[in-house]
Amino acid sequence: MKKYVFRCLYWHKCQKNFKTENRNFGHSIFLPGVLILFCIILQISNIYSQDNYFIHIGHSTVFLHLDNVNILFDPNWNDKALLIERDNPPAIPLEDMPSVDVIFISHGHFDHMDLFTLEKIHKINPDIKIFLPENPGYLLKNINITNYQELSTNETTIWKGITIKTFRANHPGSRFLFDKSQFAFCYLIKGSRTVFFSGDTGYMDLFKNIGKDEKINIAFIEIQGWRVSTEERREYFSYYRLLFNDKYAPEDIPEYLPMHLHPKQAIQVMLDLKAQKMVPIHYDAFYTKFRKIREQGDPIIQLKQNTREKGIEDRVIIEALGTKIEIE
Repeated sequence: MKKYVFRCLYWHKCQKNFKTENRNFGHSIFLPGVLILFCIILQISNIYSQDNYFIHIGHSTVFLHLDNVNILFDPNWNDKALLIERDNPPAIPLEDMPSVDVIFISHGHFDHMDLFTLEKIHKINPDIKIFLPENPGYLLKNINITNYQELSTNETTIWKGITIKTFRANHPGSRFLFDKSQFAFCYLIKGSRTVFFSGDTGYMDLFKNIGKDEKINIAFIEIQGWRVSTEERREYFSYYRLLFNDKYAPEDIPEYLPMHLHPKQAIQVMLDLKAQKMVPIHYDAFYTKFRKIREQGDPIIQLKQNTREKGIEDRVIIEALGTKIEIE
């Protein structure tokens, strides 16, 4: 903003030195003042109309530039998630990424909270801020990262002018099987645009409530869930009950895997949220060789089919990974 003001003042000085018979008070005082005010208003408007954009890096890793803040969701530049090898590399190498101001971790699973990646980013920017759910912060301390903040479910906080809201996802967030104290989050990030990030989650009626309260410009929603056959429901029932400590009966387990979103469900989540646009995440990086996913086909192809059936192709952004896309 200063450069615009200085330019106006410089113009005014030049006008003083340029003598003319027709100069008057309006030209010498009023007009430069109006120009300075105009420059200030122009600069302020630029803050709210600046280039807000995102880049899907791969899996659930999303880079978001919002109101001059560089945000990274669930960063993972590792070639493995615990013992599972990565099928496809990140679209952009970590060393070619823009600087990052803040990181949001949805939950403690190895493919979403990758300590190898977090340590590398922290070495590049030791002042980086990290937000994550309650309890897994000790993992960051183990790699000498202390500038983090654990958030509670349904918490609202503000950081650098951006409002952050958390919602408990329908997904076990524990890093280890029997640790039930850790949860998974969906995030709502509000600045001049409102962004929803699902992380990992199954379907919930909560999405409808969020859609009633918020005007969401873009939603990043996972799509790598799959259908559960009748024969498999008892198997999933035991696992699901163990993780959530709830009294589910086998018949209560729905058609789709309860803790992830099938492409068809992801579309419904977008509609529930009333999001203007949706971007699919959590696909084509890990687990693509798993039997159930392989048998049920490419989730992107299924997503395209579902969008055609609903007539909403223009609301779902299916671009090549690594593409910079502006948020309207």
